[in-house]
Amino acid sequence: TILDHALAAGRKVAIHLEPFKGRSSGTVASNLKYIHETYAHHPGLYRIRGKPVVYVYDSYIIEANEWAEVFRPKGIHTIRNRLH
Repeated sequence: TILDHALAAGRKVAIHLEPFKGRSSGTVASNLKYIHETYAHHPGLYRIRGKPVVYVYDSYIIEANEWAEVFRPKGIHTIRNRLH
């Protein structure tokens, strides 16, 4: 994987989530869960304070109240305390 190649070169990789048709707070939450389940423990993934770094490009396209559903502890799509 690109993570393996980066690690072999002494580098680390941050994830960059591009916009796609139908992207919503729910699909982003699903993407983040998949990324976490698939790559979170890879040593080639860039972290800050132990947390994997994921950039969400054009995040302004999704309304702030929808983002709250992803990041609030009781949000409908929350990832809080669910990604371990």
